Amino acid sequence: MVSWIPIATGVAGGAVVGVAGTIVGAWLTPWVSGRSQNEQARRADKRQVYATCLDSLEKMLRPIRDYRASPNDVKSKLALDAAADAMFVALLELKLIAPKEVRCCAEKVEHLFQDCIKDPRPAAPVPDVPPEYKDLRHDLLKAMRVSLGESAE
Repeated sequence: MVSWIPIATGVAGGAVVGVAGTIVGAWLTPWVSGRSQNEQARRADKRQVYATCLDSLEKMLRPIRDYRASPNDVKSKLALDAAADAMFVALLELKLIAPKEVRCCAEKVEHLFQDCIKDPRPAAPVPDVPPEYKDLRHDLLKAMRVSLGESAE
């Protein structure tokens, strides 16, 4: 004769495990997908901050050149001040969210531009871009890409 007790216990236990698994899966799925969405949103926000910062740095080049070419021109000084204000705001935002390597690279560019602003007298004909800027910008872009999980090159 077949004993139905072990069979009934196995079926009931399997049903309980199945229901529990369904409940746990339903509870974890929004949490896991929500976490993934949060990470994507955070990466998109970081990318936007980086883009704004890079844009503000590029927009400093012409006002620096114009100001160094004619430091007594009020119009060039006002344009430089406006560009510098935008750059400093973008750099502050970047420093709030960026990892150390990105912050260090951004600070090097910031110091370069501050030096250009402090000493308006060009030592030679005024270049369109401070010579050091290209290398500093390259290092900054590389650090930003690594921070975003992209390839460094």
